[in-house]
Amino acid sequence: MTTQASNARAGGPTGIERFAYDPDDGVEARRKKNAIFVVAGGCTIAGGVWTAMYALVFGWGLTAALPLSFSAIVGSALAVSHAKRTHTYAVYAQILCILYITAFIQWSIGDVFASGFVLVWSFIAPVTALAFFPLRKASLWFLLYLVNLAVTLAFDDTFRRHGLAVEGQTRIVFFAMNLGVSSLVVFFFASHFAQSAETLRARAEQLEESLEQEKAKQLGPYTLEGKLGSGGMGVVYRARHALLRRPTAVKMIQVERVGEESLLRFEREVQLTAKLSHPSTVAIHDYGRTTDGVFYYAMECLDGVDLETLVRRAGALPASRVVCVLEQVCGALEEAHHHGLVHRDIKPANIMLCRLGNRPDVAKVLDFGLVKELASDDKVTRDDVIAGTPAYLAPEAITDPSTVGPRADLYALGAVAYWLLTGRTVFSGSTVVEVLAHHLHTAPDPPSSHVDGIPEELDRLILTCLAKQPSERPATVRALRRLLLDVSLDEGWTEEAAHAWWDSFEDSRLRDEAPPSSGFSQTLDVDWKNREDVAAASAVRRTHVDARRAADKRRR
Repeated sequence: MTTQASNARAGGPTGIERFAYDPDDGVEARRKKNAIFVVAGGCTIAGGVWTAMYALVFGWGLTAALPLSFSAIVGSALAVSHAKRTHTYAVYAQILCILYITAFIQWSIGDVFASGFVLVWSFIAPVTALAFFPLRKASLWFLLYLVNLAVTLAFDDTFRRHGLAVEGQTRIVFFAMNLGVSSLVVFFFASHFAQSAETLRARAEQLEESLEQEKAKQLGPYTLEGKLGSGGMGVVYRARHALLRRPTAVKMIQVERVGEESLLRFEREVQLTAKLSHPSTVAIHDYGRTTDGVFYYAMECLDGVDLETLVRRAGALPASRVVCVLEQVCGALEEAHHHGLVHRDIKPANIMLCRLGNRPDVAKVLDFGLVKELASDDKVTRDDVIAGTPAYLAPEAITDPSTVGPRADLYALGAVAYWLLTGRTVFSGSTVVEVLAHHLHTAPDPPSSHVDGIPEELDRLILTCLAKQPSERPATVRALRRLLLDVSLDEGWTEEAAHAWWDSFEDSRLRDEAPPSSGFSQTLDVDWKNREDVAAASAVRRTHVDARRAADKRRR
């Protein structure tokens, strides 16, 4: 537990902790500030006591005034340190006073006090520096101490008064050498212990921090391993169950960061998604609330790519593969509509394409956070608010959200198909309002006007889904699914071709991808270049042809 946290609980710093207080200080910084306040404050008081004692013994003069200057310098440095929220000024003042003020005091007294005692006393300065500074900076103070040693011997009154001969001067040199070497040994011994203590403190803080992080990674029975993504309502993490050890995706939301309405929506998302069991709907494993007030639910972890990312990185898909994906999404929506649920946020980013077990190109519908329950009269999903993603919003969701029904999902699915086939959205604009206006008033261009090779039946079917009036769209998602299956395709998207594509995709990911990280885009970072729409469609179509050829060779 940090000092900052302790202070926060206690309502702020108290006592000596108020000295140079900074709320961003760590434990070590507070320890050093507290120590220098006690030592420097004590020396400031001691200076006054010294002054009184010397005045009684020697009378008022230089000897009595020097301790008073010690108190004044250190006391002023303490005040500056407090104002600047750092202990450095007080440390510098303390060391300088130890090196020089004490020496001047002894010189003013004279005799034996002016030699060896001063040298030993001033050695406290570099040792003190070790307690507050790194070794490199403390070493500078040790060099300054050696200079002080030389100056003391050169100008010492006692030695000069006795007029020593050469033999005596040689003894002084030896005395200085011995004292210097001894001081060097003591200094480096002290530096070793100071560094060892600092290392132990650093390790203890690191251990405490790692324990705190480990505690933060634990969410109920799940251990969080990395962030997968985030949205308006919560954050999704990759996790593992403590006992089952299976990969899981955990979506969580913290109560204090959202309103009551968002929390109710979060709970509804879990409850409504849990009703659904279609293979193309993401499966919910668990739901709960931690003691810290964090709501979460666990769902299957999908190792794949969302359609938004796939098209942005790889370009448009061939018609046969698009039909295969849409047919699966129709199945998931058919079940949802059967239970009276409208998704309201169908878009490429909410549809994952993955390989589950030995099945390639499995589509999964995600994020039921904006689901509208037709038979319910609750007000968690408000009827007076436009909900969804602008590029995929049906006209009725813009003009009258209360009338949104299953056919709004069909409009969005038509817009998704448009994106998959052409690599562009149905409408674009510089502002959200401009895009919404296009949905209301502009007839979409046929997908075939942007990309060649789209079957005429599929072209017409997508435009039917994008009709402005709900009554002009397919009656149900089941009807749309049947129409998709009736589309005549020159070449079907076979399981062998899908396997070949996924093998190539995963090989590219292993070769080119950075180590797994916390984002969807990095996890699926295949080395594809951004392309213009038509060129992208042609290039990716060649990739799919190569995949089919590889599948044919495998069959032969």
